Amino acid sequence: MNGPKVRVGDWYLDRDQHDFLYVIDVDEEEGVIDVRDEYGDIDEIDFAEWETKNLVLCSTPREWKETEDDELGGD
Repeated sequence: MNGPKVRVGDWYLDRDQHDFLYVIDVDEEEGVIDVRDEYGDIDEIDFAEWETKNLVLCSTPREWKETEDDELGGD
């Protein structure tokens, strides 16, 4: 893979689509990466498609942090 090294638990920003993707699983045998977007939707991306994306490693989106806090009873 030419882009950022894919690691479970990391967030990536797709600069072209302006989407945040959270990696929930990397299946080397199947050649797919399971991701969750900032809205909670889960998708599967194959390695070839991942390579075509304009991705950068990023921190957790603020909207996601707020959602996590709300779910945990925080402010």
